[in-house]
Amino acid sequence: MYRYFLSFVVLISFSFVSCESDPAEPLDREVHIEEVTPMYMAEGGTITVKGYGFTSIESENKIEINGIPADFRIRVGEAEVTVPDGTFTVNPYEATIVFENISGNRDTAVFYYEKYPRVYEFHPARAYVGETITIEGDYLDTNTNNTEILFSSSTSELISAEIVSMDNYTIDVRVPAGAESGSVYYVTRMIGEEKVVLRDLGSLTVKE
Repeated sequence: MYRYFLSFVVLISFSFVSCESDPAEPLDREVHIEEVTPMYMAEGGTITVKGYGFTSIESENKIEINGIPADFRIRVGEAEVTVPDGTFTVNPYEATIVFENISGNRDTAVFYYEKYPRVYEFHPARAYVGETITIEGDYLDTNTNNTEILFSSSTSELISAEIVSMDNYTIDVRVPAGAESGSVYYVTRMIGEEKVVLRDLGSLTVKE
């Protein structure tokens, strides 16, 4: 009986020493940002960053937006982040968010200023040359010198169309001579920037 008891004590002691001698497994998680919502936000507003690789302890994570430290609150699988003042001082339309965890691993994502020009759709989807189609969007630049609508043609070159009228929400454009069925493109030069935004609005059928 004594021998069995002694063996049990030795076994427990050995297990305890073994556990103490094993180094703690380091936290080396890869950070991945899956989604930023909403995609358009102003300074002082709140965005939600969803992903994995960050811990639930806020002090073990770091978030910067365009190089400026941001206040945030961690929840399960996401962080609520306040867009800091000065985010859009250098780049007035685009912001890069950097999420770094305790191991120094990081991931980045992009979101945009709330008044970033954007287009959604056009109608009708079928039109004759010379007819007018309407493009819908938000925060569109009303200076026609900064905006251009391009139509597909039978050659590799795109054809620029006449803008009949435009405001912050719609662009009325005339289907140009030589246009053929295919994609319609929206091009705008950002205010105060050299950057040009090019977006495929979808396919227009040019009726014959």
